Amino acid sequence: MSTTAAATSRVPEWFDLSLILSFAFNGLLLGVLSVRQMERLFLPNPTTIGSWLFLYPIMVLNALGVYTGRYLRYNSWDIISDPLAAAAGHDKHGGPSPPESTCLEHGTLFFDPADADLPPAAKRE
Repeated sequence: MSTTAAATSRVPEWFDLSLILSFAFNGLLLGVLSVRQMERLFLPNPTTIGSWLFLYPIMVLNALGVYTGRYLRYNSWDIISDPLAAAAGHDKHGGPSPPESTCLEHGTLFFDPADADLPPAAKRE
């Protein structure tokens, strides 16, 4: 095969970008919808405060899952089969773990209390 044939049969870059963006948007959308579905299951008549009290622990647990998988390099079966190794605070390859505040940062990345739909007395000035 000549180099000209290889160059003309390449997929355009806009297609790669649109494919990656569609996957990212799909993951974000399904994540938000699944949390919303669980919120409706556990809180049939939610109040604003009740929704936030439900959402905070769920987002922190999501962040803990991202932290455990991304930085400590554990999978769910590693946690189930050897929980003491995960509790030791080292990643699978023996290096030290990043600061523990990473979970808090991931969990509160998109939260802005000023945007919360709270009663006027509870909002910041």
